[in-house]
Amino acid sequence: KTSYIYIGTDGSSWIYNGTAYVTQVTPASTEWNIQGTSVDAGSSKVAAIQRSGPVYIGSGGGVSGALFVGNSKFVNIPAFNEDQNIDVISNGAVPVITKNGKYFVAGLYTQKHMIINKGITNSGIFNGLSSAIYRRGPNDGGTLETLIGVRSVWGHASGEGGLDDAITNYAYGFYSVTATGRGKINNAYDYYADDYGSPATVVNKYGVYINGTGKTNYFAGNVGIGTATPNNKLQVVGGSVYVGTTPSSGVIWAGNSNVDGVALQSTNLFVQSSVSSTANVFLSKNKTLAGGNINGQNFVSFMTSTTGVTGTVIGTIAANTTGTGIVYNATSDKRLKENITNTHYSLSDLMKISVKDYNFKSDETKTVQTGFLAQDLYEVYPEAVSVGGDNAQENPWAVDYGKVTPLLVKAIQDQQKIIEQLEVRIKALESK
Repeated sequence: KTSYIYIGTDGSSWIYNGTAYVTQVTPASTEWNIQGTSVDAGSSKVAAIQRSGPVYIGSGGGVSGALFVGNSKFVNIPAFNEDQNIDVISNGAVPVITKNGKYFVAGLYTQKHMIINKGITNSGIFNGLSSAIYRRGPNDGGTLETLIGVRSVWGHASGEGGLDDAITNYAYGFYSVTATGRGKINNAYDYYADDYGSPATVVNKYGVYINGTGKTNYFAGNVGIGTATPNNKLQVVGGSVYVGTTPSSGVIWAGNSNVDGVALQSTNLFVQSSVSSTANVFLSKNKTLAGGNINGQNFVSFMTSTTGVTGTVIGTIAANTTGTGIVYNATSDKRLKENITNTHYSLSDLMKISVKDYNFKSDETKTVQTGFLAQDLYEVYPEAVSVGGDNAQENPWAVDYGKVTPLLVKAIQDQQKIIEQLEVRIKALESK
């Protein structure tokens, strides 16, 4: 009995015994088809190939991905002087662009689409590109130099020749574009770094670390620190901002803690300097920009306010009318006053005020000064005294010597009346 083997043009084979096909045998195939067909790729080394099932390289199933690579081994790479263990390498031929036009070149390109049916309210996570790299295993206890989740090395390679003439207009280490063609995205994050998990100990935590002093960091929108909804170009909530080598307690601090610096608290401004020849605060006006002179212009304004930066001015520090000195002004506008009456203070009140000689305890030179004692003056003329607290170092009693001026004027007026009365009496006596 003679059997014949027939091989079809598509690579299939049959056994024919002279009467009928008694057995059909499908030969072992490559499981890869020529792209766009059901024809086995066979030994073709140039045709694009495809398959409908997943591909596993170096490992078996258990993973739902279309391509799974596992069990890669270390290979020594002399050019890098290191052993490398890489699951997937994309290193195609170098494309050469010879004419103007728009070209898109990618070492790795991933595109994924998803449909979420209406009515689904929580469908999990949809990743375009996901990287998970861990240290794991029961014997993991050594020291690793560096662990990088995603690394991008980009720019112009060195040692290739001719690159001194190469120009790249824009180079991005990371570029993110959010597509908002339709629908609504409740919260969009171009970059989001989650908090560190436990129980591992992280010594130095950097959310964003940008190395290189020559770089410019640009933010077009508002920046919030401690808040996700900043209302200004920079808004800090729940902490302090400082510039210097050591942080201090100021909301904004510039300088070195406890040495030199400026601290801006929510309710006060603190300035400290250890340089005796330099003023702590400089207030300057540009005469050219101010119209040629600064005559009578304010340097500092004091105000009461209930609406922020606007309010009622209660005093100023200003240039004098010639722009050659400083005047200290307390608001005394008649239009702002009511219940105006003649004062009840008189010469007799002035005569009750004690004038003392003294020196301050903190003055190592023990220099004698002349003036008032705040507590004593308060008993006679309290308007010129600011009452202090229990701690004389932190909240001492104080005297506004300028406020004594009205009392002096009133006393001189009273005294002048007495003088005038005496002059009348003297003249009367002389005429007798």
